[in-house]
Amino acid sequence: MSNDIHIAESVAPETYTPEQLRAGDGPFQTRNGVVASGNNLAQYTVVARLAASGELVPYDPTAVDTGAENAIGVLAYAVDATSADVECAYYWSGFFNTAALVWPAGITAAQKDAAFDGKPINHRALMYSVG
Repeated sequence: MSNDIHIAESVAPETYTPEQLRAGDGPFQTRNGVVASGNNLAQYTVVARLAASGELVPYDPTAVDTGAENAIGVLAYAVDATSADVECAYYWSGFFNTAALVWPAGITAAQKDAAFDGKPINHRALMYSVG
């Protein structure tokens, strides 16, 4: 009797690249939120909550007193709220690979480092990459 390990054939091994979202141990926890109308956001977009409405929008470190300047989480999946608000799930805690997150264009390393200050989200560069 042997203990052979069988690999599923649904994805060609030469084209499969494992997702590298995790960058540490610890729980990934989600919450529900609503992405504000007018946004079409990619999976793993860093999001903030508007102070006035409580809706989720892309994190914007240059915003002033709107709430968009305070990152609170990471979208669990892509959300197209182009024409209406859309309920979604977002990660509010976890250890993330910085490179896997979708950051605003032009964000600096210092702004990324400070994005989740005081929140149960950590991110860091991976020491190695798969593939």
